[in-house]
Amino acid sequence: MLLSPQRLRRTFALAAAAIVLVVAGFYVYARLRARPLPPRLAQKVSSEIQQSTTGYTYSHSEGGRTVFTIRASREVQLKRGGRVQLKDVSIVVYGRQSNRYDQIYGSDFEYDPQSGEISAPGEVNIDLENDLEGPLRPDQVPPRELKNPIHLSTHGLVFNRNTGLATATGAIEFRVPQASGSAVGASYDSKANLLTLRSQVRVKLSGPKGATVLADRAVFSKEPRRAELDAVRVEQGERSLACQKLTFFLRDDNTLDHALASGDVRGAAQGPTSARLSAPQADFRMGAGNQLRSALLRGPVALELAGETAASGTAGGAMMEFGPRNRLSKVSANDGVRFTQPPRPAQGKTAAAQGVDLTAQVVDFFVQEGKRLDHAATAGPAQITLLPAPGAASPSSTVVTAGQFQASFDARNRLRSLRGAPDARIVPSPSGKPD
Repeated sequence: MLLSPQRLRRTFALAAAAIVLVVAGFYVYARLRARPLPPRLAQKVSSEIQQSTTGYTYSHSEGGRTVFTIRASREVQLKRGGRVQLKDVSIVVYGRQSNRYDQIYGSDFEYDPQSGEISAPGEVNIDLENDLEGPLRPDQVPPRELKNPIHLSTHGLVFNRNTGLATATGAIEFRVPQASGSAVGASYDSKANLLTLRSQVRVKLSGPKGATVLADRAVFSKEPRRAELDAVRVEQGERSLACQKLTFFLRDDNTLDHALASGDVRGAAQGPTSARLSAPQADFRMGAGNQLRSALLRGPVALELAGETAASGTAGGAMMEFGPRNRLSKVSANDGVRFTQPPRPAQGKTAAAQGVDLTAQVVDFFVQEGKRLDHAATAGPAQITLLPAPGAASPSSTVVTAGQFQASFDARNRLRSLRGAPDARIVPSPSGKPD
């Protein structure tokens, strides 16, 4: 296969999860910065501030529980424009349900009350962590251990309280247990819940055979839950998938419903038998637990095989079905199918083989163990042309027609047997002689 079903399903599932986490990080930051500023920044209207030579702490509470806490080692009030600088800032977000332990920290933050902009010219780090036991512990008590927090970092972050728009001009990096990624430049509209990674998007899935997802640009929306990547390339060892646009559609629980690849979709695999597949569009449908269920290729679909098994095929469309353990079980090609295996010369102990040219409206290919072609069946009238093997004593071709064909294949995916019925007709065409 061009991309193994297990890895393809894992690629889509983890990429979708990473997308949700990146959006969550920007959302937490933007929502937090949209809240009332610490008292010193807002004309000291609250008694919760604790000013000291070493800094201050500000907490915002609701219903007797702390929602977030801001700590800074130093505050500098600037005379011009009333701007305020905070040094060595650490923010902990507990959430309204006390089920979060998110941390935002950086060396420099600045607030301009005239423009409404809050900026962090240096590095800003964000760690996102679920804390399901938080409501059971006393207020502001941290979790006993941090379990795989989601980490994001960026530079040059600016948030405007008036417009709700956050932008970052520098590099953005994120890390989760299953993947890591980066991009250059981003913007987040907190009112529309829309995140845009502007360039050089890269997601690397962990593991010895982890795939890499590359894109020129990515746009993530919360309503509807969708992620759109432009100029995409998925690389996994000797396998690759490229398209102009790849869209992930998420369910309400953030699991992946389906992924749509569109615009010059091309898959490739290298090895003893190299393969190239192309189609204008491919729709990957997911089942429970992010299991790959099917892939619908909208045509024209073209396939090229080279190496140990040479073949080519075209069709108006194709449906790929996956069974237990995400193994490919069936491929249904439709709307004018043509499949050709050229004659093969003798190689070592391997005898020469006839070539096969099949045309039909519909052909169902049944796959064994997710990789070996077992048998195939046509639907509706079909025609098979058997081409002479190289060096054959009688170099003639044979045309066979029937209402339906059933074929079986050997371990090398070569035609082993053929049965045609009803109305079978066989026409040999010896070279230089009448049919």
